[in-house]
Amino acid sequence: MSHQQIEVVSIPTTPNARGQFTRPPDIRPGEFHTAVTAAGWLPIPVWGAGGWGLGSWPHTVVYLRQAVEVIHHGVFVDADGLVSIDWYPSLEDAVHRIDQVAAEWWSSPSQHTPPPGLPATALTGPWGPRRAAEVPE
Repeated sequence: MSHQQIEVVSIPTTPNARGQFTRPPDIRPGEFHTAVTAAGWLPIPVWGAGGWGLGSWPHTVVYLRQAVEVIHHGVFVDADGLVSIDWYPSLEDAVHRIDQVAAEWWSSPSQHTPPPGLPATALTGPWGPRRAAEVPE
C-alpha cells in the first residue's frame, strides 16, 4: 500500500484529511512532534487506570484533537513514521479508538504493560489521579 507523505507545514486539523501518511524522512521524530502539537494535537503518553505507557516517544506517539468549532474529534497515531489519522463524531468514539490502539500496543512486548488479570474497565479511558483506585494493589 502506498502512503502520501505528510507535510510538516500542513499537519491535518480537519476531517478532510484522514487515512495513512508517512512522516517526511528528513524530519526527525522530535521535530515532527513539535509541529503536530503546534497544530493543536495533544499527545497521550499514558492510558488506562494505572497510567500505563502508551507508545515510545518520540517514535510512537498517540495524539488526540478535540473538536472546537467542528463536529469531529481526531486520533492521530505516529508509529515510527507511519501516520494514521481518523476522525470521530464524538469524544467517546475517539476514546474508544485510543482504547484499541492501547490494547494493540500493550499486546506487543513493551516495558509498561498493565499487569495481567485486571478488569477491562481499568484498561480503557484516559488516565487520571482519581483512577488509581481502580488498580488493585
